[in-house]
Amino acid sequence: MDTSQTQPVKAKILLVCAANICRSPAAEILMRRSWLEYGVKTGFLVETDSAGARAMADMPRCTASAAYIQEEYKSTSKELPKTELADYDLILTMERKHRGPIVVETPKVRSRVFTLIEAAQLADFIVTAGLVLDAANGQLQAEEIEESTYDFDSVPPLPESYEERWGWFVGELDAWRGQVPLNPNIPDFGIVDIPDPHDYQEDVHKDSLSRVEQAVEIFVKAITEVMSR
Repeated sequence: MDTSQTQPVKAKILLVCAANICRSPAAEILMRRSWLEYGVKTGFLVETDSAGARAMADMPRCTASAAYIQEEYKSTSKELPKTELADYDLILTMERKHRGPIVVETPKVRSRVFTLIEAAQLADFIVTAGLVLDAANGQLQAEEIEESTYDFDSVPPLPESYEERWGWFVGELDAWRGQVPLNPNIPDFGIVDIPDPHDYQEDVHKDSLSRVEQAVEIFVKAITEVMSR
């Protein structure tokens, strides 16, 4: 792979929940942390940010969320950056209903908006052996492609440069949307929404945030595989 760049290539990812006090700031930090663990060795850069689809600016962040990620939040809540949404390569939401305000505000980003769990399922599918990434990398035999239940003939070849490869990955996420079977090895991923702990009387922070953490790790590992193949 040609990794020579005049400037470092980076992905800009926005994590979105309702108020930007609990799930999305946790996802932002967990994704940054996960990239430092798995993906930084590729030389590709991932820049994360978070916001709330219905947030009020400068509200204090959730202490239970901070306790889960074992890191104190150094900033307060942020509203959806409406004039800057098109600047993000991917926008990952905690629930399907958060996608509406984003797409209504900036319709051209529709193909780049997924729920976090949806993106994790798609990414995992793409990098699974014998599937999309192998087809793009020329590692499948003609008979394997012909006999597959998936249309691998339409998969573009895997580009060489980081910038083009990142664009390939984002494009394939959208291309396979709605076609990917649920992975039985990923517990609780049949539901694409991650519930807001603040909507429940009992404490469900651990349940919700563990799903955030799991989805983030799966997603980051997939990007790492694409960029290092």
